Amino acid sequence: MSYKKFLLLSVLIFINTTAQADTLNANDVSRFDIPEVKHCQSKFSDNVTYSTCLDSVLSTKKRELETWQTDMETKIREVTGRRDALSLFEKSSEEFEQFKNKNCKWQYLTFLPDVESAVNMSKECQVYMTIQRINELKQLSKFDFY
Repeated sequence: MSYKKFLLLSVLIFINTTAQADTLNANDVSRFDIPEVKHCQSKFSDNVTYSTCLDSVLSTKKRELETWQTDMETKIREVTGRRDALSLFEKSSEEFEQFKNKNCKWQYLTFLPDVESAVNMSKECQVYMTIQRINELKQLSKFDFY
């Protein structure tokens, strides 16, 4: 009889542990650690002004990404002179934008019919992914190309 109690207790503990592990808090997601997004969250409590704040952050990050892409294109063109590398870099930049849009769109769709939350989730996604790409280009720009 004690074996059955032990087995039942073990199963209940396992189920409880598994359920706790599957619980995800927005604070556990790294993309919510972005200072600009946190600033928008703390400054604006309603969805409309928060969304406007995210628009501003996204616009700034897009300009920064364009700067890093131009820097990389210039470096590839002037340092390496490799047209094939430049062509592939430009193609990868276009495909990154397509991937970012699709990746953020499915997240938008999962929050429907709450349109305001869906829009904000999509914008947070775009900010996060843009920052990731910027960081990648910053690291790559440190290489000495031949």
